[in-house]
Amino acid sequence: MSATLTELSNREAYELGDFNLIGRGENATIRLADGEVSRQHATIRRDGANYWVVDVGSANGSYVNDVALTTARVLHTGDRVQFGRSIFLFEQGTT
Repeated sequence: MSATLTELSNREAYELGDFNLIGRGENATIRLADGEVSRQHATIRRDGANYWVVDVGSANGSYVNDVALTTARVLHTGDRVQFGRSIFLFEQGTT
């Protein structure tokens, strides 16, 4: 099952793999040029049909639908995910 994160400010879409590190660091799968994003900010992991997002100790937090992440959370189509000032739309397909 495929899934994407689409940045709302520029409509850039990132196809998600089984493990995705979001951050500013060179080892990030999804690398963001956002000063509010930590080098290793959050991860999104695929587990079966679900994608789980986890904040990995970022300085400015991660949010799903304007609610701060305090534990791992399953993402659903239409969720708005925020890392720093960058806001994304999560979409999951059926293929």
